[in-house]
Amino acid sequence: MANDLTGDYDVVAQFSLDAVNRILAAMHRGKRLPHALSMAVDDYPDPRIGVAAISIVDVHGEAMLDPAKVRIAAHANAAASVGRLSEEVIRNVDPVVNFRRDPLPPRVRGLDGAASSVSPPPLETRTHEVPLGPGDARGFAGHATDRADIIDGIGTGESYSYLSGVAQLQLGPPTMQIAGNRTDRAEVHTPVMVRYLPEEQTMPLARFMRGDIVTTFGVKQVSSAAGANVVIDLAGAVRFNTNWSSSSLDPNERSAIDKALAKSLKESFEPSSTPFPSNVRRMHFKGFPGENTVAVMMNVTTDNAAGPGSVGTVFLHPDDHFAIAVNGEAITVPFAAAVNSSIAPRTQKTDTKVVVDYLIGTKTFHIYTSIYILDAKVELIDLVFGAFAGMPIVPGTGAILLTILVQVRFGWQGKPDVIPDPVDFDFTITQAFTLTLNGRNVGIQRIGDVVVNIPGGVPTVEADEARKKATTIFNNAWNSQVSGIQQKIDNALNANGLQDLLKSLMNPTLSTAASPGNAPEQVNPELTYTSFEIKPAGIALHGSITVPPWPRPHVEFDKDPWAPASNPEYRALRSWIPGGTVKEYRWDYGKQGVVKDSHRFITVNAPALSPMSSKVCMTFTGSRITASGPIFYETVSSPRSCKWTSPPVVKFPGIDWSAADRPQTVVPKPRPDPEMAFEAVAHVSPWAQDGINGGTVNLVVTFPDEASLGTLETLPQALARSGRTDTATAMLCVITPEQFERVPPVDGVMFADDASAWERLLGIRHRPATVLLDPAGETVWRHEGELEPGALTEALRNHLGAGGQFYPQFVESPLREGQLSPNFLFDAEPGERLTLRKLTGRPLVLLFWRSSSEPSVATLRNLHRAFRRSDAEAPLILAIDDGQDGEFARGLAAADEGGLIVVADPERQIARAYGVSVWPTVVFLDASGLVRDVRMGLISEDELEQPERERTRADDRDEAPRLNQPDSRHSERSAD
Repeated sequence: MANDLTGDYDVVAQFSLDAVNRILAAMHRGKRLPHALSMAVDDYPDPRIGVAAISIVDVHGEAMLDPAKVRIAAHANAAASVGRLSEEVIRNVDPVVNFRRDPLPPRVRGLDGAASSVSPPPLETRTHEVPLGPGDARGFAGHATDRADIIDGIGTGESYSYLSGVAQLQLGPPTMQIAGNRTDRAEVHTPVMVRYLPEEQTMPLARFMRGDIVTTFGVKQVSSAAGANVVIDLAGAVRFNTNWSSSSLDPNERSAIDKALAKSLKESFEPSSTPFPSNVRRMHFKGFPGENTVAVMMNVTTDNAAGPGSVGTVFLHPDDHFAIAVNGEAITVPFAAAVNSSIAPRTQKTDTKVVVDYLIGTKTFHIYTSIYILDAKVELIDLVFGAFAGMPIVPGTGAILLTILVQVRFGWQGKPDVIPDPVDFDFTITQAFTLTLNGRNVGIQRIGDVVVNIPGGVPTVEADEARKKATTIFNNAWNSQVSGIQQKIDNALNANGLQDLLKSLMNPTLSTAASPGNAPEQVNPELTYTSFEIKPAGIALHGSITVPPWPRPHVEFDKDPWAPASNPEYRALRSWIPGGTVKEYRWDYGKQGVVKDSHRFITVNAPALSPMSSKVCMTFTGSRITASGPIFYETVSSPRSCKWTSPPVVKFPGIDWSAADRPQTVVPKPRPDPEMAFEAVAHVSPWAQDGINGGTVNLVVTFPDEASLGTLETLPQALARSGRTDTATAMLCVITPEQFERVPPVDGVMFADDASAWERLLGIRHRPATVLLDPAGETVWRHEGELEPGALTEALRNHLGAGGQFYPQFVESPLREGQLSPNFLFDAEPGERLTLRKLTGRPLVLLFWRSSSEPSVATLRNLHRAFRRSDAEAPLILAIDDGQDGEFARGLAAADEGGLIVVADPERQIARAYGVSVWPTVVFLDASGLVRDVRMGLISEDELEQPERERTRADDRDEAPRLNQPDSRHSERSAD
């Protein structure tokens, strides 16, 4: 007969759907569930196509950002080779980067020593089998199909969607629902933002969509020669519930989306298979739709033909995350057996000699007493209040009652008839117990003392003797067995096995090795009991589920490198809230305004970029289920992340110079108040690498004197009045140290503070002076002395070179957190050569700097001072003298004791390997040589002394702007 609590099973565990969603969110946080995908879609009836959609990742295992590369990778069927840059080679084979004279391949265009092609990568075209005519549609494989046939095929239930293009998806954590009234199916809803780019002449869809991917899953037990496993597999239809789309979707387009989703999931989804816990012999699953509860039903002692229909009771309380019910026999039987085995002997006999005096003599006789201790009985009682045998019971929890029946039997020999016969009697020994909870473990505790219940008619002498002996027997038995009984109770009731099962389901073994930079994180749940109920049918324990605290949102965005400056596009595909869903992006373009977007991770109609340094900031908000305590969804906001675009690229051919001799431009500290003094927080090179063709601008360089310093606003005004919109032009003001305090902020004008280098380069002997370089780097106009009104306008109108191009990119490092740092050689001491790897075992700080950059010098001093004062083990600083021989830094190091090694990099081999184009750039390495942080620009001592979490909150009002911010470590506090 089925148990009222556990049916035909030994143990039943029930979970609220809220708790299941917390677990799914933790799997999303641990990257067991994707947060971003780039898919090449090609769903045509052609046997050469293996799958409907292929996920394309970069060398770090992250969703590829560039749709063009997604197409190329899908065509080449070699995703691992796309975008494989020099740093990936370094990470894999660990060569020494500065062992030869020729530099490593460049990566980022427009920055010193890092130029590349200025045209987009070509899209490879497959050979088409048949020519295409008007109204035809084609896919990646060059299929020619009439659009009407496509629509007919979709409408008639054909399995192909006829979609071809690139789909990029940003996914939140899934949530579970019981599928209708089915007890054996669950619907999983995954929130998603979609960007879809169709191939030419293929079925179009809305470019942007937002909604839920709904999949139906089943959970079952599968047994084989390899053992029993829990298998989660697709069990029904897949559909896309659209909440918003940039253009309306007709029924055929909706059907196409569903078909492509269903086919790609069925082709790519690997059923999750998790071995049973070692003590489980049978396991089934069941949903309770009306109660939003799912149950796991297990047999651990028998392998009977248990059926899910035998479990019909939901014992989960409204505030529970989970509850475990254990069949009462799993508790009472071993408990009683332990008590019985501890009482020996079970039968006791005594011989009492009695002497009776008479008037005529003395009579002696014997009374024999036999005590029979019967089998102990253990039962579960569900008293709600009151007391049992005078002993209080915890309200609402019930108790475990142990009862031992004792029989007292008498016999005699030689007893005179005048002496009354002793009367046999029975009595009971009872002890009530309650449970104790400690995390996910369970103990047992006596309620009061043992109670001996002797009938009222028993003479006092006999009753007292029996009570005393019974109490001694019970206490001795309990004391000898308490540890074993405690262990049996805990084995039967603890949540260790359930926690291990959840852990294995949340952290399945991957069939393929993940990229080291994107490897899943082990995320383990923690189960804790909070209350219990003891009922005649069994014991139900209620508890909560906690997952590790959520990490901060990951902020990452990039700029489409091929989008024109007039219509830039910024992409936040790989930004995400671990365990949460992004609800709204906020793009801050400075004076050009703020744009909020609730549906897209791609910007639309972003303002044009000027050829001057521009800053773009991004934040986002979303929601995330709580990791501990009561389950609800809370609002989450990301740190504010900002990136600067690169300066315009200029040329100056025909001069043989070293990288150190090239003049630089300044990244100024933002000045909320125009009265604030000018301050440089970094230096960046505007020079194109020798041999680059195209992608450069006209450059107007002015050298103001004291009088013209106050009229710099006339420079962009003259450019506007010239009417030359057919070319790109940058304007640069070179200031002297004396002009630092008085230079006004001017929109559209860059600044440089290494005046002597610029004057030497352009042959300036007197101020004021103005020089115009065309896109080829040729000087096409110069003027020394004051300019007459309108003279600059006329010069620009007549002399600007046509064809100037501005392709701004973000100034950032190619290094990623968790990546192995490029190895290199250096001289630790004269004649003592080491490699970076030889320093493994202690944290390191690599500072790329130049002596001509005051922010570099200040950062070097601040690093050294801050680490020397630190109580913890100070990182070793390697000051890499970028493009110089290191003499200045050696002098600085000689003035201090230890903690600083100067590394000369005159040919910039190390700097090139690290992608450095901004000074200072600071790379923080852990003791294993892995990159932990990359910071560009001036770093103050206060920032270095603050905890890491506080450094992420620095803003641009009081701190230097963060030039490189691949994640929220380089964030700025929003001033909103």
